[in-house]
Amino acid sequence: MQASQISEVAQLAEPAASRARYGLCILTLIYAVGQLDRQVISLLLEGIKKDMHVSDTVLGLVSGFGFATLYAISGVLVSRWADRGPRRAIIAGGLLLYSLMTALAGFSRNIVQLAASRVGVSIGESTGLAPSTAFISDSYPNEKRGRALAIFAGGSYLSTLVGFPIAGWINQHYGWRPAFMAAGLPGIVLALLLRFTVSDPPRGGTEAKGADTCFIPLRETLQFLAHQKSVLFLYLGSIFTGWTLFSMTIWEPTFLARVHHLTSLQIGAYTGPIRGIAALSGSIVGGFVADQIGRRSHQLKLLVPVLGYVLACPTMLVFLFASSLRLMFPVMAVNYFLIAFPTGAMWATLQSVAKIRMRALASALLLAFANFVGLGIGPLVTGMLNDHLAATMGRESIRYSLIVPCLTSAIGGILMAVAAFSVEKDRMRALEP
Repeated sequence: MQASQISEVAQLAEPAASRARYGLCILTLIYAVGQLDRQVISLLLEGIKKDMHVSDTVLGLVSGFGFATLYAISGVLVSRWADRGPRRAIIAGGLLLYSLMTALAGFSRNIVQLAASRVGVSIGESTGLAPSTAFISDSYPNEKRGRALAIFAGGSYLSTLVGFPIAGWINQHYGWRPAFMAAGLPGIVLALLLRFTVSDPPRGGTEAKGADTCFIPLRETLQFLAHQKSVLFLYLGSIFTGWTLFSMTIWEPTFLARVHHLTSLQIGAYTGPIRGIAALSGSIVGGFVADQIGRRSHQLKLLVPVLGYVLACPTMLVFLFASSLRLMFPVMAVNYFLIAFPTGAMWATLQSVAKIRMRALASALLLAFANFVGLGIGPLVTGMLNDHLAATMGRESIRYSLIVPCLTSAIGGILMAVAAFSVEKDRMRALEP
């Protein structure tokens, strides 16, 4: 190829790369807002419990099970639409819904009204992650996909870094209701930016020529995914790692308040930056490592989530039983680095073993399993154990209840190690017409 032709190709490619980077930036900010809308309730549980006079079991039910059930069902339905419809409009519409419902949670006068607002948040948020991962996968080629998805996943931790200190300050000075209202506002601006400044990438545009981009009926899609062994073990692993992530996310602020007697202002000010910086770093570093070792083998790429989730188990145990904040906070940073480290590799692997027109559904099913069991049952079990152990252990009961999510992290990592044995064969099968 002559120099002039190479220059012309580079000029044509640069606008597409710029659009991909801009789209990734907006989607990452949207994911950050969505995670703040979901997670802010964890910082406010103590205030809600005091005002509404409910048990930890009820709080676990409202913050976890009710949210997760509708999220799982709605996410699968929306993903089918996203595999053939306008992903940009779907994500923007859902963002408007869950931002509004988060703000409305601040007007709740009883636990039923609060639960109803969480229903709206769960349905709206279900339109975000699965279509976004498919959107990004069509914007970035396979060799860059791990880091792109890791940056996107970092939005979850960006929300903690910026949003938690602000929400903690508002809760400390004005109460939990204004904190909900403030958390819901940024999504409106981002929804407009996405809808009017981001374009949907062509499906399969980053794949090799001849890749199958035809829409596949639901029954055939489910049959295909069911025969991909790596997909099944990724789903099983996500159930246990989701249990870990959501249980710790929901109950960690309560643990810090009850065991270490921190105020919501202190929890937001300390844990926001620690969790945010450590997890954001872990997600980005993990994505780059996954892309580097994935050039040699997709099996090796899955070592990233295996190491992250297995090693997170002992660090969480040290965090729970640390006697001083001076030890606990550094261990918390290590723990969140390890928990976030696998994200890009896991999502990139899942996208590579699903056909192009089933990527959103493949992601939605993983989210459905992780949320229905991990978010739906994990925080609920922790709340029930808190209530059961409170009679003998008092405020210390939560320390022992959270041992369970420590163990599920290691189980999830081991299951993802099993997935690695089938990933190369499954990837070739996904590329077949």
